Amino acid sequence: EQTAVLGVLGQLKSPAFLKLAASALESQDFSVVSTTCQWLQNDGSPAAVKLLIQAFEKTTQPNTITYTANALGQVATAEARTAIRKARSSTDQHRQTLARQALQNIYLRSPAMQYVSQGRQMQVQKDLKGAIEFYNQAIKTDPDLPDAYSGRANVLAQQKKYDDAKKDYDKSIELDDAQIVAYLGRANALSNLEKLDDAKKDYDKAIQLDPNQILGYSGRANLFTRQGKYSDAKQDFEKVLELDSDHSEGITGVAICLAVEGKFDEGIKRVEEARPKFPGNGLYLYNVACVYGRAIEKLLKDDKLPDRDKKLETFRRKALDDLRESQVLGFNEQEWMKKDPDLASLRDLPEFKELSETKPK
Repeated sequence: EQTAVLGVLGQLKSPAFLKLAASALESQDFSVVSTTCQWLQNDGSPAAVKLLIQAFEKTTQPNTITYTANALGQVATAEARTAIRKARSSTDQHRQTLARQALQNIYLRSPAMQYVSQGRQMQVQKDLKGAIEFYNQAIKTDPDLPDAYSGRANVLAQQKKYDDAKKDYDKSIELDDAQIVAYLGRANALSNLEKLDDAKKDYDKAIQLDPNQILGYSGRANLFTRQGKYSDAKQDFEKVLELDSDHSEGITGVAICLAVEGKFDEGIKRVEEARPKFPGNGLYLYNVACVYGRAIEKLLKDDKLPDRDKKLETFRRKALDDLRESQVLGFNEQEWMKKDPDLASLRDLPEFKELSETKPK
């Protein structure tokens, strides 16, 4: 009878509906709760949404959590989104899981997602101007969609417009503070802006949100190498390999750290054994050259090392060959080559100077 009365009052939009709905949401009869949530969802008024939020936050009944979370996800007002975001950090695992699902469903149902998808497609096709246009349209269509801002930020970062990219990442995180991709992107932008301490905080946050986030560990490891913290870098690179034993940057990262420690023979052995796994990978070859660069640095500092002159000749040749091949394969970061500390021992070589001045095709 209560369900029938609720239905009639809901259809009539009677003021008595909301009063009865408040008590119905506390019912132990979950068919009553389900029907009430459906009618409150259909109502969609601020008062109806407020009742759903109160029940969602207060109840300890799993079924009521489910029904109210689904209803809030469907109405998707600003207040509903705020309540759902808040619940993602709930100590109740069921409430937390449903909140994450509801928020993701809100994003996927947004009419702006079609433009986000087209923007991503333009990025794959390397049409960055076209990608920006689609992300702009997405933001115009739904100004509260975090994916639209993080997507545009990724393009701006590709264009090396790091200040502008950071602003969009900031907005994405403001809208959804659990956007891992936004923290990773902002960390990269901050790193390029030489704000390394701030970048580390974002990598830390990404790892906190997902302890198995490989890009978080590899990004933070690279940041540590820039700060000369090779012990910390090695620890993060080893975590990368724990998560993916064939991760190219993890392999070369650990090898570079070993070379810096003076264990360059071990580092070189690792990258050479792994070389067949990465055919046609320009980044891998560049990083292998960095391992040789660090090995050369150690050899130059100690003229008593066995086979020093022979190793210097061999390592220089291998480093230059790998740098040359990496460019053939499309890895063209000549400006970074000129200042990469891993390659400092090669900078005075005529062949290196020629490679670092080669214009990308």
